[in-house]
Amino acid sequence: MQTTLSGVAKYMSELQVAAVSPVIKVSYQLIHLTTGRIRFRIPRLKIDEEFTSKLQWTLKSKAPIFNVRVNPIISCLIVHYVPDQIDCAGVQAHLKDAIAQALRKDLPLPPQLPELKAQTEIGSLEPLKLPVLSLGAAIITAILELPSAFLVGGLILIAAIPLFQSTVDEITEEQKLTSDILESLWTLLHVFEGFLIAPALALSLDGLGKILRDRTASHIDYQAINLKLQERYTHVKRAGKQKKVLIKNVETGDLVIVYPGERIPVDGVVVKGKAIIDQLKLTGSSKVLVRREGQKVYASTLVVEGKLTIQAEKTGDNTQVGKLLDLVKQAPVQDTRLADFAEDVADLTTVPILALSGLLFAFTNDIQRALALLQLDFATGIRISSATAILSAIDYAARHGVYIRSGRALEMLARVDTVVFDKTGTLTQIQAEVVNIQTINEQITFLEVLSLAAAAEQGLSHPSAKAIVNYAEKQGVMTQIEWESWDYKIGRGVIAQLNGQRILLGSKKFLRKEGIDFRPMHRQYPDIKNDGHTHIYLARDQQLLGVISLSNPIRPESASVISALKQQQIQPYMLTGDNAKAANAVAREVGISPNHTYVEVFPEKKVDILRKLDQEDRIVAYVGDGLNDAAGLAFADVSVSFAEGSQTARQAADIVMMNNDLHELLMAISIAKDTMTVVYQNIGLVAVPNVSVVLAGVLLSLDPIMVVVINSGFTILAELNGLRPLAGSIEPKFRTLHI
Repeated sequence: MQTTLSGVAKYMSELQVAAVSPVIKVSYQLIHLTTGRIRFRIPRLKIDEEFTSKLQWTLKSKAPIFNVRVNPIISCLIVHYVPDQIDCAGVQAHLKDAIAQALRKDLPLPPQLPELKAQTEIGSLEPLKLPVLSLGAAIITAILELPSAFLVGGLILIAAIPLFQSTVDEITEEQKLTSDILESLWTLLHVFEGFLIAPALALSLDGLGKILRDRTASHIDYQAINLKLQERYTHVKRAGKQKKVLIKNVETGDLVIVYPGERIPVDGVVVKGKAIIDQLKLTGSSKVLVRREGQKVYASTLVVEGKLTIQAEKTGDNTQVGKLLDLVKQAPVQDTRLADFAEDVADLTTVPILALSGLLFAFTNDIQRALALLQLDFATGIRISSATAILSAIDYAARHGVYIRSGRALEMLARVDTVVFDKTGTLTQIQAEVVNIQTINEQITFLEVLSLAAAAEQGLSHPSAKAIVNYAEKQGVMTQIEWESWDYKIGRGVIAQLNGQRILLGSKKFLRKEGIDFRPMHRQYPDIKNDGHTHIYLARDQQLLGVISLSNPIRPESASVISALKQQQIQPYMLTGDNAKAANAVAREVGISPNHTYVEVFPEKKVDILRKLDQEDRIVAYVGDGLNDAAGLAFADVSVSFAEGSQTARQAADIVMMNNDLHELLMAISIAKDTMTVVYQNIGLVAVPNVSVVLAGVLLSLDPIMVVVINSGFTILAELNGLRPLAGSIEPKFRTLHI
């Protein structure tokens, strides 16, 4: 593959430098024109494969042209282009240029890329075509009593090829008998016995169910596509001049100018102008806001009226919508333990059902009663209807600012009875503030303490580190130091070396473990233990230099979220590496019991606490945002983080709150519980009718067509029930909890 890609790059570079010198005149004719699409007829496409290949590649290299399709049989070439960047005359000019280059004999053939198998369009009616055709043929044959059973039976067997292939794969590759073999045998034996309508109907209803599932599964991807920026270009002011650049080339700090009707391409701050914006693409609901100088705006929001000049703070994948797209691109896993259990039960009963069916036929000589047992397959219905409900819920949550990674995460979240919160950046705001710097003696200035601390914290994403670095930059203090060595101890602090001197920066517990004596600090500042602030200590060559005090304002929603969790009988806990005074003050204000508050906790200790809760048979959700939370996030039953959290935390999390609001945790729990209610309803909708009609078929010789109609009908009904979250008919109860 590496060779192929390098060949592509080489060919494209040669295209860019090739001189245009036509050798042979090639005629073309414009056949059809619509906005963004032109169809040409070029006779040479039919007779010259080399020319066709070169022409297609050359046209694709033209920036405003994003797709080129060729059908040599009818000499047809279709060009898709961006209409606001080029017109029809421009496309024809590119075509003439491409024809001239494609005729060059010294230009090498483009490399052959691996051939991709054509895929059926998601949600298309393809799975229904053959089954419905065979059903129609079976019904007509039965009504008119036509002697065409052989042909109709053959058509049904062709329609059932995907089912047969799946069965063969499971037997040969997975080496196990599953419920698919029951359905395959049921279909084959019905066809051989001349009962044609029932298997054709079963295949048709299965195809309908597949379409429902595919459209549900693909809906998340369509939402992601809708979130993508519509414009490829934007206006940027650089060096006092306004220019048009590709959105992907916008850099942090650029002044981006957005006009009415355009989408904002970056996250940033308005530095000039006033506008009405619509956040529909960002939040999933149309919300019109006024934005002016000094206020933040986000990528993908639409400027309805007015004009804004925005200083870019985040671009591309780093924007809020970019993070959401990055997460949504990862295909969600929609399986649940319930569905797995149902499938395991079905697989274990496959052989006994086959044996019972054979015994029933041996004793009764009634093929229909024997075949009725083969219809006992409630696992498939439970699995697919559960998947529909899970995917619907994941999509609904994503459109409302919460990313849920998998069906298992959703299932576990519905059972959560304990939520463990990190303190800093989770219950408190991500933005901490430096409130005081105290030195141990007059020989050490506060600027020296600040400079060393900021340099040691440079590049770290923890709120305390960001606060120190930001404060140093505002004070004009140098924060760039060439360390001789530098080592970050996750959740503890930094050990560095400068000019042969050992620098320590971190919590009191960390420095004390490194042998630092705190008695001089306590003598000079006796009230420091009780000031309620977070403290970061600095030492050099085993001598304490000073302490930086930080304030972490509590999130305005923290107390109401803790209260709401308690109302649902969910116990809140708080873990922090901070000192007891600061931690207990936060716990008291948000409403967490002192018995559920753990202080001066290093990352490995967090895991020990989570392990203890697990031994108490608790289902634990852990909420954290930093690198030091990664171990806790990985160990918990369900892990939750913020979009603005560290990359490590986001990657480890099962749930990501895209709007960085703890109320979204309540929404996620509500969605999970409501969705699992739908899943349990679907189990009843599938299992009860399935078992009932199979018993009726065995004991009462119920018509197989009725068995199929009832079984498949209730399965489809369960799938439709699973679409309720997608339709918004399940409204999360968390909304009543906002204050």
